[in-house]
Amino acid sequence: MIYVLPNPVSLKENEGDFIIDKKLYFIIPKSFSNEGFISISKELFSNYTANKFELEIVKSDNLKNAVISYLSSAKISDAKTEYEYELDVKNDRIDIISDSEIGIIHAFSSFLQLIGAYSLKNNNCKVKCVTIKDKPSLKFRGMHLCVFSDTSILFLRKMVRLLGLLKCSHVILEFWGTLKLDSFKYLAWENSYTKDDIKPIIEDGKSLGIEFIPMFNHFGHATYSRSKTGKNVVLDQATEYEEYFSEDGWTWNVKNEDVLKIHQSVREELCDLFGKGEYFHIGCDEVFMEDFRYDPYDKEDNDTFVNFINKSAKSVLDMGRKPIIWGDMFLIEDDFPYPFCRNASGRCYDRKNIDRLLDEIIIDDWQYNVEEDKDETVKYFMEKKKRENIILSPWDGNVWKGNPTIKGRCALAKKHNLLGVLGTTWNGIYKEIRSMLYTACLMWEEDETNVDKIALGALTSLGAKNIRKLMPPNGDPQKAGFYGGGEMLNIF
Repeated sequence: MIYVLPNPVSLKENEGDFIIDKKLYFIIPKSFSNEGFISISKELFSNYTANKFELEIVKSDNLKNAVISYLSSAKISDAKTEYEYELDVKNDRIDIISDSEIGIIHAFSSFLQLIGAYSLKNNNCKVKCVTIKDKPSLKFRGMHLCVFSDTSILFLRKMVRLLGLLKCSHVILEFWGTLKLDSFKYLAWENSYTKDDIKPIIEDGKSLGIEFIPMFNHFGHATYSRSKTGKNVVLDQATEYEEYFSEDGWTWNVKNEDVLKIHQSVREELCDLFGKGEYFHIGCDEVFMEDFRYDPYDKEDNDTFVNFINKSAKSVLDMGRKPIIWGDMFLIEDDFPYPFCRNASGRCYDRKNIDRLLDEIIIDDWQYNVEEDKDETVKYFMEKKKRENIILSPWDGNVWKGNPTIKGRCALAKKHNLLGVLGTTWNGIYKEIRSMLYTACLMWEEDETNVDKIALGALTSLGAKNIRKLMPPNGDPQKAGFYGGGEMLNIF
């Protein structure tokens, strides 16, 4: 059985095999600019061939396409394609046809998964001769990864490499009090990660074609912990900053000018860390409006909420990025009863709020409990926003029951030609790695997806197979498997 995740648009099996029994040459266009990929492709090829064989990168004067060959001077195909890439594995060479760097990178990801097990008897690896034609069904295929106090760097690096292999286009690393920032030191616990700790992960992702989206919660979730833990990353270190928050500490006090200055500095610092990109996620979900250090009879609180969102979004736009915001604060319970996720309440209870948002703001509609055919919130946001400014975010802890929310959100994004999907994981990624794999496949594959034909247990095993080659544990049980050191306590 041939497994390539996500499943390509077309995979045709042909006669014969391409044998890897010596050094190979990967000939790419001279104009190829992703130097990180050039480095990581050699490392991954070695990993996927049991560290027995070497891949040398050769740059050619050709304007496009690539080839993997026994010869360093192999002629490059001048064929064209309407797909993102075509991968043609023959007995004597492997042609990659694409007019883009990302197409070559994604073709290489498919090639790695085609490499068979190393033969101890024959001292080689076989690649079944196949012809693949492939392209994504969604432009924006993102995954949201949280970095908690018990999240290891190794775990993050494994997940980012895996998401690159799965051809995700965007990744968010959201730090829950776990990244030391120059902007305001109390936004991280004392033993948190430094930017130098995170940079290798960013480099890995970019090498595999991922664009990172900086994220910082600008309103709710100001504690940078779950409400049930009672933690507040700032106030549990420096209580003198209590005026920066609501009375209960959950929400940023956005009427305080010093808070706004911190937000601006954090935005700039995170953008500098992650490098060039198109988006910035400002969060702003679950804003409990009952009290954020305002007069309880002040009727201007709703104006404060909307004006702050627009002001923050304008700052993001001025930085050359598009602002993304969670959609729950624009959904009212009376209009969207359970099972929909909606949090507009208290003094932020105005159906006109969505109309007052800047047009450029991208709405990220997260829904976790709805069945496949429930599209009320999607239709609502489509009435208010351009389709290219809507993202759908599923999560499903009931992965063994068929992922109805994940499947439904991905299908709706394709059906309505929305910007795309941002899969969310939260603490569930440690327990249900298969849901991340499933989401990544659905975001790429066509409406009639083939990933549903793979048993969920087998999907997890395929993920594990690739993880041990993407980041070999080298015999250390603490570095093996999905977790990569430390217990995942889920106490963020």
